Amino acid sequence: APLSPYTSTETISVSGFAEPATEIILFLNEVESTRTVAEAGGTFNFPSVVLNTEGRNAITATATDGAGNVSQKSAELIVTLDKTPPEIEVSSPQNGQAFSGENNQIHVEGKTEPGINVRVNETQAAMFADGTFRATLTASAGEVQITVVAVDKAGNEKKVELKVTYSP
Repeated sequence: APLSPYTSTETISVSGFAEPATEIILFLNEVESTRTVAEAGGTFNFPSVVLNTEGRNAITATATDGAGNVSQKSAELIVTLDKTPPEIEVSSPQNGQAFSGENNQIHVEGKTEPGINVRVNETQAAMFADGTFRATLTASAGEVQITVVAVDKAGNEKKVELKVTYSP
């Protein structure tokens, strides 16, 4: 499986292909991290690469054959370590707000970081470039539970729960 460019876990698995029986040296942020030998089919795997930098991590590798010839460094693989859940603020409705009348549409609005995925009661919210989001719920009479979940590219999640009431 291709390596995700974003992760919330410090330990990742890196694999690839090289000439069979060559020694593969993995570099993390320009520093030698670990070594292995490519299998007979040319595959290699580093099952436990520990990302040492929150943020951008550059991974490269070289291969050394039996005669001692060292390849050029591979293309950089960039993996961003992000362990921080996104900030999220719900500006409307207010927790505990009461709605009544014929219009049973509740507009949920707020703001998070740009590029974040937001779901309101399991429905994808409309997202805007500045991080604002909007969703509309149809309320039934009584207490209405609203759950807003923001998930960033690394899978970090922040949840805001509120309750409103609706009476027709």
